[in-house]
Amino acid sequence: MKKVIKAYLQLEEHVLLMIKAEFFVQLIGAAFFLILNIYLAKQGFSDPEIANFISYRFLAVMLLAFPLGFYIKGKPLKPFFILGSLGVPTVAIALVLAIQYGLYHYLPALFILWGVVFTLFQVSSLPYVMRNTSVANQSHAISLNYATHSFGAILSGIMIFGFGQFMREMDEGVILLFISTIGFIGLYYLLKMKVVLCLKEKNKESNLKGIFSITIFILLFSFAVIIKLRYESPYYRQLRFFYF
Repeated sequence: MKKVIKAYLQLEEHVLLMIKAEFFVQLIGAAFFLILNIYLAKQGFSDPEIANFISYRFLAVMLLAFPLGFYIKGKPLKPFFILGSLGVPTVAIALVLAIQYGLYHYLPALFILWGVVFTLFQVSSLPYVMRNTSVANQSHAISLNYATHSFGAILSGIMIFGFGQFMREMDEGVILLFISTIGFIGLYYLLKMKVVLCLKEKNKESNLKGIFSITIFILLFSFAVIIKLRYESPYYRQLRFFYF
C-alpha cells in the first residue's frame, strides 16, 4: 500500500495541482447530481420539466466536446482549466439563485453555460496528463485523474448527509450554494501551476480538415434533430408557454 501511495505522490507537481483543481470541479458536479433534482422538485417543478432542464447541460457537452478536442491540439491548456474552475462554481451559484428568486426563464441558458464551462475543464484534463507526464507515471496520473469524480461524489455525499443530520434547517439550495463556494478553492491550485508545458503535436492525419468538417456536420445535424423533436413534442409546446 505504501508503494502505491508513493507512486501517486511522485507524479509531477503541476499534474497533481491540476488534479486537485479538478477535484473541486467534480465536487460541485457530484453535489448537483445528487440533490439538484430534489431541490427542483421541492420548488414545484415536475419530472418532465426537470429532465428538460438537465438535457440542456448535456446538449452543450455534446456540441462542444468534439470541436474542443480538435481546437486544443498544440495549445496551452491552463487557460481552459482556469475558465472551467472559475466558471463552474460561478454558474452553479447563479443557477441556484435563479431558482430561488423565480428567474426560471434564465435556467436553460444557465444549464447550457454550465455544460460549456464543465466541458472546458473535462476535455482538457486528459490531454494535459498525456502531454506533460512521463511515460512511467502516465498510468498513475490517468487513474488518479479519473478517480477525482468518485472522490468528489464521496465527499459531497458525506457533506450532504452531515447537513441533513445536523443542520436540517438548511435546504438543498443552501447546501448547493455552500459546496459551489468551496469549489473556488480549485482556482488556487491552478494559479500555483508554474510549469505549463505544451508539447507540439505533429499532425499525422492528412485529412484532418475533412474529419473536422464531418464532425461539425454530425453535431449540427444532431442539434437540428433535437430541436425539431423538442418543438414537435406536445410537452415542449406547453413548456414554451411556461417560460415565455
